[in-house]
Amino acid sequence: MATHYFFDESGNAGDLARTTPGLTFADQPIFSLAAVGLDDAPTMRHAVGELKAKHKVALPELKASRLHDRPAFVLDLLDLIAASRLPVLVEVVEKRFMIAIHLVNHQLLTGGHHIGDPVGEQLGRALAEFVGQAAPDRVFEGFITACIDPSAITVMRSLTGLRDWGAAFRPAFQLSEFVAHLAQLALDELEPDAGPDDPYGYPRFLPVPDAGPSGKMMWMLPALSCFTNLYGRLNLLHRQRVGGLILVHDDQRYVEGALRDGKATMETLQEQMARFRPRFASYNMAEAATLEFRRSADEIGLQLADVIAGTVARHMRGVALDPRAPRPLQPALDRILDLADPGRGLGVNFVATDRLLAWARIATL
Repeated sequence: MATHYFFDESGNAGDLARTTPGLTFADQPIFSLAAVGLDDAPTMRHAVGELKAKHKVALPELKASRLHDRPAFVLDLLDLIAASRLPVLVEVVEKRFMIAIHLVNHQLLTGGHHIGDPVGEQLGRALAEFVGQAAPDRVFEGFITACIDPSAITVMRSLTGLRDWGAAFRPAFQLSEFVAHLAQLALDELEPDAGPDDPYGYPRFLPVPDAGPSGKMMWMLPALSCFTNLYGRLNLLHRQRVGGLILVHDDQRYVEGALRDGKATMETLQEQMARFRPRFASYNMAEAATLEFRRSADEIGLQLADVIAGTVARHMRGVALDPRAPRPLQPALDRILDLADPGRGLGVNFVATDRLLAWARIATL
């Protein structure tokens, strides 16, 4: 089994609270992070070189963004990965849905008491699905404003907008009533004059931010959630024996500190993290892997991860923007999906609305 795993992303890893107006995410509604296990880099580099010669690909460094017009090369590359039996793990995030999850977890199901409770987790998923699909932009914008400018006033405005939308939703049904009642409950619990450290102060109703390289606070990083999910999946794959693993991430100064902190939190708070029990990951971290950051130009493993992450993100972006448009990357996506082994945590995990997955005709991991 591999001891080196290479991580690369696609789809802008930035702070979701600083998205473009109208929640367009600069036409990048999907984020993807891929991890590829590779120990024999020289052999793989030689094999990739032969594929480049066969397809007359002159790129010194493989980049998914520069291979869109070379589908035959990408398919052969994916076949090489499969034939080499390299473990592949991918996380895909629909950004609007990720914001909806944070909104539900922090403003409607405050405190995370539903985590680990099957009924509570079902409710959380149903509420996130409802908010992600049906809530208007103003509900998301109210929550985002509270993140960027956190105060009792902005949080109360966010909760009030959420409550009023749920109460006025037509046709009214049980989930909209849940939204209205839970938002009102949060408003009743919020103490406007409480300090930031008070358990009933406004920070309770917001995600915990991460510090960027310049000290600027960052909220809702898909790069962080995807990385920690992949770390948990590797922990499952290696049966909680990750102490000898080297995790090599593409050099990303913007989120390096957040990734290191997130990894350390998983390792030091393993009892609390063990409450999260998805069927394709293990958050009970008995050991700690080593995390390094390297330049993709120097690592063929990072280049393979780039191609996989970029292929998945570009395909899902096309589906999200126009579900009826042609799908030139469908064969490549099918090859990637074929690499799945859900019982071991391998394959693609989609954090997306059921609507998007139905449009994409995808069964989740």
